[in-house]
Amino acid sequence: MISGKELTLEEIIEEMNNLKKRIYSIATQMEINISNIMVKAITPNDVKVKGGKIGDKMTNFVIKDDELKEELESKIASYNEYRKKAIDKIEATDDVNERIVFYRDKLHWKWYDIAKTENFSIRQAQRRYKIYKKSKDVAPCRDNLW
Repeated sequence: MISGKELTLEEIIEEMNNLKKRIYSIATQMEINISNIMVKAITPNDVKVKGGKIGDKMTNFVIKDDELKEELESKIASYNEYRKKAIDKIEATDDVNERIVFYRDKLHWKWYDIAKTENFSIRQAQRRYKIYKKSKDVAPCRDNLW
């Protein structure tokens, strides 16, 4: 988790993407670990009543699984904090058209989701997007008269 300064929305989204990749990686490791527990044959030497030995497969798998669960929970909590920060920053933007452009260009949302979020029809959201993009692309300039 990045701390110590006010993050921009792009930095928050980048950090969320990094956390999401790490969460998927941990989940994959946990799945592999569980499959190793299920697939490995348990011999009588692996099951110890008192304590365990260094090469105890089942104990090592269980310990590793617990560590991965703790790490996964911390990453999910961190992701949710960044998500809340991102939502607060997006909601702080007053211009609806700017939010629509942000959703479409930066977050790559579908038109249906954008329209539902902003309470517009799909066509209205597309029209506002085009108008905003045109107004930002074509800036008034004296040299560019015809």
